Amino acid sequence: MTIVEFADYCCPSCVRVFEALSRLETEHPDLEIEFKNLPLTHIHPDAMVAAEAAECARLQGRFKDMQTLLFSNHEKLDGARVVELAHQAGLDIERFKKDMTTGACLEKIQSDLDEARSREIRGTPCVYIDGERMKEDATYESLSRVLHPRTKPVREAAATQTHA
Repeated sequence: MTIVEFADYCCPSCVRVFEALSRLETEHPDLEIEFKNLPLTHIHPDAMVAAEAAECARLQGRFKDMQTLLFSNHEKLDGARVVELAHQAGLDIERFKKDMTTGACLEKIQSDLDEARSREIRGTPCVYIDGERMKEDATYESLSRVLHPRTKPVREAAATQTHA
């Protein structure tokens, strides 16, 4: 099962979806979550800097660490703050700064923006499950209802393996 989330790191609603998806990812190890950047700069001026920081962290194999820090600090994600977070995430800071200043990750972000535009997504968060757009708010409860019939939670999967 694949979940695709279009999100903005500065969006409070996206923070809640990130928390729900993180919890579900722990409970459902077979779940694939793909993150797509949709920085809404007209609402959140720091959204593009945050998206770039996450993608620059991906270049160093630390996307998930940086993503967690960005969502946890969504209220203030200007250039100086994302460098602090990059340090906390264990990134090579000189490489990170170079990647940020050269625009090394802008192509990935633009690709995500183009995909959002082609899907006519105008706001965040926007979640797709196996290619189908969720019509209701993506909360832990609503996502669980959709996922439960399609996946086995960790406890059930472990019990099946133990008793097989």
